[in-house]
Amino acid sequence: MTDRRITIPSLYMGQPDAELTLETPDGERGTMTLTVAGEVLASADDFNAPRIGLSLLEQSDARLAGLFGGFLAYALESSDPDARDGWQVLRDEASDWTDALALMENDELESN
Repeated sequence: MTDRRITIPSLYMGQPDAELTLETPDGERGTMTLTVAGEVLASADDFNAPRIGLSLLEQSDARLAGLFGGFLAYALESSDPDARDGWQVLRDEASDWTDALALMENDELESN
């Protein structure tokens, strides 16, 4: 069962939007999955709620997208051999979405 669905707008015309989903038993830990056109590009099952007093379910869509995007960018770009640990699916095509995830969070921060 999916607890949250967030649409991530594509940065490019003609490209479908992505969907970020969250499944969590308690709001503190959960599985997050990035899907485009029905294809899973990235999925990890050990996301924690940031230590800002809000559960994963209480985060804004933009903040949750930024959280996922930050970990995704690190996993894809880091030379750390452990950077990809914890990812059940991590396709190179997911790198096309790191900017869209970050921009979603930045837009919210700038509007506040």
